[in-house]
Amino acid sequence: MSADQPQPDARLPALRPYQAGDEAALTALFAAAYGHPLSEALYRWKLTGLPSPTPNVWAAWEQDRPIFHYASIPTPYRTPDGPAILMTGADLMTTPDQRRRGLLTAYAPQIYETWSQAGLPCTVGLPNERWGSRADHLGWQPLLPLAWLIRPLRPEALIARRLRLPLLARAAIIGRLWQRRGRSRPPLGIEVQSVTQADGRFDRLWQTAQPRQGYCVQRDRRWVDWRFLSAPTAETRWRYHLLLAQRGDDPVGYLAYRVQAEAGRMTGFIADLFTAPADEPARLALLAQALRVLYDLGAEKVATLALPTSPLYHSLAQAGFRPALGAFTVRVRPLAQALDLDTLRQPASWYLTGSDFDVI
Repeated sequence: MSADQPQPDARLPALRPYQAGDEAALTALFAAAYGHPLSEALYRWKLTGLPSPTPNVWAAWEQDRPIFHYASIPTPYRTPDGPAILMTGADLMTTPDQRRRGLLTAYAPQIYETWSQAGLPCTVGLPNERWGSRADHLGWQPLLPLAWLIRPLRPEALIARRLRLPLLARAAIIGRLWQRRGRSRPPLGIEVQSVTQADGRFDRLWQTAQPRQGYCVQRDRRWVDWRFLSAPTAETRWRYHLLLAQRGDDPVGYLAYRVQAEAGRMTGFIADLFTAPADEPARLALLAQALRVLYDLGAEKVATLALPTSPLYHSLAQAGFRPALGAFTVRVRPLAQALDLDTLRQPASWYLTGSDFDVI
């Protein structure tokens, strides 16, 4: 250990990387920390499904139980300096009886130093309110808002619930007229189809459509397959569907969506939409098809996340999406290299959607 490396507190249990077989104890910690279960299969898919050059999951154990867990997803990015792995913040957990003990403040610097020594440029994430002032203390720099947008599909159902007039929800003609009013003519020459596997077209799409500057998750077939198609089949929360847009034989974009039923209502979520930055016709074609599909599935509304002022945000507005309450703050924590934060705070420096994190 170098002289300037953070020194572990001898009074605290030692921190170690994840080992196969830890899943039962770590998913029990998740249930205690978040109040709902996480299956071992989902844990393995999410946190061990992508290759990592250095341990990405860490836990501190007190005797035979974990009391602290810090995990990030080793995400392949295209950066201004070439391909790189950026750690994307995922599951931070402390057992309830150990909170306010300063475990995050004590352990995080050790993890960051390990990642820095492995040459990783930075870690990105959406630290939430549970972090409090510790995000600033640990060097996390705020960059950009990732904002929610909503597109109503069945306004009669939304209004009926708000006004407590259940009979109004049966007036389906309102929804059909609303859909007809908001439906634009599909761009000519673009065909959108549903696909069930990430084949070579996704590699071709990535090669031709990737942004030529800034940071973007490497959306090739390997990443698309892992992110949207490889979660355990029992995990409906992570069950996505893909739409692929083509001009002739050339793939020009894809969209990933899912539906979620809760408390008698169904919501559609657009997790990802990827095209060349300048190809708004492809984005609009994908959005038009997704809205039709989600309406036919019974969704009352569609929600998604985007960077304000980005081309994607503009296309969403064109398709009838409107700003909703709430936004995440994208933050970065430099590791092995200094970063130009002023440049990183420009929307043009990133291609980001909700699927780059674990929030949608």
